[in-house]
Amino acid sequence: MKIMFILIVLNIVLISGCSEPNESTKVVSAFWKAFSENDKETLEQILENPEDAEFLMRGKPTVTNYEVLNEVEGGVNVRFSRYCYEDLISPTKLVNVNGRKKIALFPTLKAQIAISKTSTPLKKYCYEFDDKPLSGFLDGSPWLFKKAKNREIDWGTKITNNTTLYSEDCDTETFGKCTKPRLIISNLDLDSEGGNFTNKVNITIHKPPSDNQIITTGSYRVSRFNGEKKVELTFNHDNKNNLSGYYFIK
Repeated sequence: MKIMFILIVLNIVLISGCSEPNESTKVVSAFWKAFSENDKETLEQILENPEDAEFLMRGKPTVTNYEVLNEVEGGVNVRFSRYCYEDLISPTKLVNVNGRKKIALFPTLKAQIAISKTSTPLKKYCYEFDDKPLSGFLDGSPWLFKKAKNREIDWGTKITNNTTLYSEDCDTETFGKCTKPRLIISNLDLDSEGGNFTNKVNITIHKPPSDNQIITTGSYRVSRFNGEKKVELTFNHDNKNNLSGYYFIK
């Protein structure tokens, strides 16, 4: 879900503010600490709508670098830091519920989405590419590019291309014949020179039959080599999911 991506990709180290905390800053600090630690019980206590804690848990966040700043109208400003991007400052929104400050989740997410649109990378390619055939690990297993399959999908109002990279020489036309994790790269612009992954420009790790994991942190580069298109990819989501290298397409 789009609104969750902001929280996932910010890779949000807790830094204590210098000013004396008041109720608002204490609640906001508690919220981000609970969110970073997947502390559902605490989230239920400090969210305006306790059931929103379940929604947050589904996002599998990796919050690591943020700083709670000053109180502003309607909430508290928080600075978010991410590798290779300028810091972003966005308010965490608060409401009063029975005389207590609570986190207004969706107004907070809306504010983050708005400010994230101004975020630009400091380098065209934030991550280095390994000069080797595309390989690494997917779902904890060694992965080496074997072939690509492109499919056209007719949605009625438009036609899109679905491009999948496989590590096995399997029958891609028959359901169930390809059993290893694969990479869906349909959200990359292969007609450009590439750049960095974002909420919209990303890849998906697909583990058959139906498990999908969207990767929004990484880089890709597209060039021409001996009449073919050379595509380089690199990402390091965790020790079970990381790839770097190149492959060629016509």
